[in-house]
Amino acid sequence: LFFYFNGTGAPPNDMDVVVPQLRTLVNVSGTQWAPVRDLLVDGVKFVAARSTYMEPHGIPSGGDWALERTGAVFIEGSERVTVQGCSFERLDGHAVFISGYNRNTTIQDNDFEYIGGSAMASWGYTNETANSGFPYYRPNMRFPEAGVDGTDGNHPLHNRILRNLVHEVGLYEKQNSFYVQAKTARTTIS
Repeated sequence: LFFYFNGTGAPPNDMDVVVPQLRTLVNVSGTQWAPVRDLLVDGVKFVAARSTYMEPHGIPSGGDWALERTGAVFIEGSERVTVQGCSFERLDGHAVFISGYNRNTTIQDNDFEYIGGSAMASWGYTNETANSGFPYYRPNMRFPEAGVDGTDGNHPLHNRILRNLVHEVGLYEKQNSFYVQAKTARTTIS
């Protein structure tokens, strides 16, 4: 989008122009075998992450739904991470993305507004094969190559999505939602 003062005369002296450069503001990344544990993100205001709708996409399930695996807050390889009491405003991609191995992630009591993609997304990996598609093929050497299944445990499990206020989402993305999950199990939403 192009933003420019279009009134008569010169622009106001106190006018600020914000051009987001980062797509991820907080990156919580561990692995299934060395996860980030017991992290609390509480009361932070997240503003101005750049758009991501032109990033490489993957197809998490059947149909035409596609996502990019990124977010202003990106969580992968974690146990007991909580994001609570935060404000997510004017983020041009997804706000919170729970990717791959995560156990007991809680996203609660947050406010999401003017989000370009989905407010929250959760997408695991399955024991995918080399033809599962760029850019999300990750060979898992600890388990036999068996195709798309969840036996390797590299997916979110026991998420809690609780009491979040979400409005004005999907400003730039065709496919978006309050919360989308794929290759994710046993989530509580209330």
